[in-house]
Amino acid sequence: MDMHEELFIQPPKIGGFNFDQELEKVLRSQYNIAVGQDKIDLWNKLYVFYQRSGENILCQEFILEDVDAYWMEPFQADLYFKLGQTKERMGEYSQAVDAYTRALGSSGQSAWLEYFINNNLGFCLLIARRFDEAEKHLRVAISINPDRHNAWKNLGVSLEHQGKIEEAFGCFCRAFEIERMDPRVPRHLLRLIVRSKLANVEELLDRNQVSPSRRSMLKHIAEYIANEERVRA
Repeated sequence: MDMHEELFIQPPKIGGFNFDQELEKVLRSQYNIAVGQDKIDLWNKLYVFYQRSGENILCQEFILEDVDAYWMEPFQADLYFKLGQTKERMGEYSQAVDAYTRALGSSGQSAWLEYFINNNLGFCLLIARRFDEAEKHLRVAISINPDRHNAWKNLGVSLEHQGKIEEAFGCFCRAFEIERMDPRVPRHLLRLIVRSKLANVEELLDRNQVSPSRRSMLKHIAEYIANEERVRA
């Protein structure tokens, strides 16, 4: 089973897109002589520059340059989090797991950062089909912020693959109520209904307090997906 298809994501793209070498030289020269907050600000600019250029190898090398620098100590969690994100973009999920694990044990975690470290770690563990381990981290993320949809969606995948179908259904419903823009959420929910041959869908929607507007949207999305499949056929 391809977990990229299972999670409704595309395999990572490898390689750069539009790399501006002159801009890199300017930012690097400024960074090399900067101190204090200016150095931190320029570090973030360079990280975003490499990220947006699609230069993941350069991005990784840049992060690792200062991983042990004394002035980076208050930002260790964020640094390893960014390394984990970079490894994800490179398709190196096992190394992303290592980076996120280091982030969890590092200083400088805000509630926002702790949520996404646990969520992203759980996501990478899903890719590795380590569903029970993923569940633990996703539940931690939800305990930090139950009003974000990401961890609810990913927890639904973990539970579905552990055979906990009704609980997975509830997680997808919660994610669907919270987030209206992520197209993967209703697809997860609809696929679960079909794959598990659920006969008590309305009862489950009632139990999970899915609003009438969301039910209507779910119906329209189901019709759209069915039309898509007919066109492909």
